[in-house]
Amino acid sequence: MTEILFKSACPAAGCDDEDTYYWYHADCPSWSDEYLSDQAIIRCSYCGKKWEFFNSKFQCSSSNNEYKRSNLKRILFALACLEDKNDISEDFYHKIKKAMKQQWEIYSK
Repeated sequence: MTEILFKSACPAAGCDDEDTYYWYHADCPSWSDEYLSDQAIIRCSYCGKKWEFFNSKFQCSSSNNEYKRSNLKRILFALACLEDKNDISEDFYHKIKKAMKQQWEIYSK
């Protein structure tokens, strides 16, 4: 399993903010980091907690202080942008895309 520092455009469904954010666990200090694995698991560097990507809510500067869930379309867009900018490898992109699709099948029901 490979992990990357979790940075991306806001993955919240319906968000059109394309700025890159470095994500952190809301229960931990803002200077902590989140890591995203190629299995679509998020890990907090501060507390060590792990959770599935689609069990998250996101808030960005465009969200009016609302935390929103992601959907498959938005996260795949955000990941494709990272791959286009060479911020993630093509191999990582293909693995996480597959994992996101599998996880979405569970969370979209």
